[in-house]
Amino acid sequence: MDSKPQEPAPSGLEERNSIQLQRFDFSTPTDDEPSKNREYVSSLSRAMQNWDHAQLSRPHSLMPRQYRSSEHGPNRPVSHRSSAPSPTNSSDGESPAMMAKYISQRAILLRWFEAPDEKSFAHGSPTCVAVKAADAEHVFEPADVNPALANAIRRLDECVVLAMSSQITASVIVLITPQQKSLTVDETGARLPIIASLEDVGSALVYATRACIVRKERIVLIWSDDPGAIMTVGNAVEKQLLGLVSPKFQLFKI
Repeated sequence: MDSKPQEPAPSGLEERNSIQLQRFDFSTPTDDEPSKNREYVSSLSRAMQNWDHAQLSRPHSLMPRQYRSSEHGPNRPVSHRSSAPSPTNSSDGESPAMMAKYISQRAILLRWFEAPDEKSFAHGSPTCVAVKAADAEHVFEPADVNPALANAIRRLDECVVLAMSSQITASVIVLITPQQKSLTVDETGARLPIIASLEDVGSALVYATRACIVRKERIVLIWSDDPGAIMTVGNAVEKQLLGLVSPKFQLFKI
């Protein structure tokens, strides 16, 4: 008797995207929100076991060739700034606006933030990608960004900055107490500073870390001195955040 051919199992990346489509509204807490958070994080943690880590550890290889950086391989750590950032060079046809749009599209695909909707943001988008142009000014995607976020990015003065707001970041931020100054994952020793608000974000941060949690605005800022490396940095930060709320790890309050 003929049997129906079995459909191929979804890949780890497909499973991850499927899980991350199950979004919740963290702005209005409900009685069952904690259980939804735990269910989501548990599902995403299980999916991590099936991810193609070789692929996910090299997201820069998915970028257009002119945006790649040979200095940021798959095993390169999330390091401190080694030198002052230089504005993006457009002499080879690299447009900062095109870079910002491409990185933004990748971030939306990875559910690092929502697609911009002008009707939803009365005071500008609370998330964005910013790439520094040759005139040392940042190009924002979307263009209409919350002024406090834009000013914080200018103070960081990095070549590329990404503001992340996802279910993982929300799951971490709800666990933070008012007195906490940083979060540490014991498994990896990774430390993320906690900043009270965007007004408190300053240039000194870039010499100590590649990301920070902004408590009031409920976002995570991620930066790099190379547009070709920002996806690698963002992927590393996301794994660290997942480690903070995954059952495999313990959340340490410093």
